[in-house]
Amino acid sequence: MKKLGAAICILTLISGCVSIDGVSKDAALRVVPPITVEADEALVNFYHPTTLEDLPVPLSISPIPGVTGLPTFFKASNAYQIWKDDQLVGFLPVSNRCLQVRIKPGKQIFLGRFVRSNAGNWNVLQGDFEGGKTYFVKVVQRWNTWKPSVAFQVLKPTEPEFGNIDACKVPISYDHTSDSSASFWRDHVSTNIEGVRGALRDLKNGSQNVYVDPVIQPIDGR
Repeated sequence: MKKLGAAICILTLISGCVSIDGVSKDAALRVVPPITVEADEALVNFYHPTTLEDLPVPLSISPIPGVTGLPTFFKASNAYQIWKDDQLVGFLPVSNRCLQVRIKPGKQIFLGRFVRSNAGNWNVLQGDFEGGKTYFVKVVQRWNTWKPSVAFQVLKPTEPEFGNIDACKVPISYDHTSDSSASFWRDHVSTNIEGVRGALRDLKNGSQNVYVDPVIQPIDGR
């Protein structure tokens, strides 16, 4: 039986099938064309580089080093959830992947957290975004009382890595148009929406129940 299970896993990896919480969702998570920023909007690239800090958490990686494209294995419980205010914008696997988000210029608030319900505090990223500019935010793991949480690190235009992140040349998107994936998306929102709104209230009230990272400034984009 173990050999049969191993064989199924190998076939899953080869086929590029995407799994969400153990349930097969073909092409729910897919590679999409990079977004070109327009003058009346700003573009935020959330990306996660695989590091040694992630080893305690099961990784979502391509089986062959250097291969890019559709993630071969994805469990939402091992991913970051990214929200803009109280709107879910997508999932970012714990791997070398990138999630692109179009936003209106001006002040905006993003929240991030591991999907797992016991995975630490919400993390807040506030920003003042300028139209026509692209921003890069590195999403990294933060440990809080033995629970993995998340931290946002804003990349500066002067850093060599800015604009040269391979993962952002093949960004991913969660396709929630099919019946099964749409149901998963709705269920996730309904389960987490009160927690998100509570985090936004905590932010407004200055509560220490949320982590607040440095504010993005217009000059942080290019």
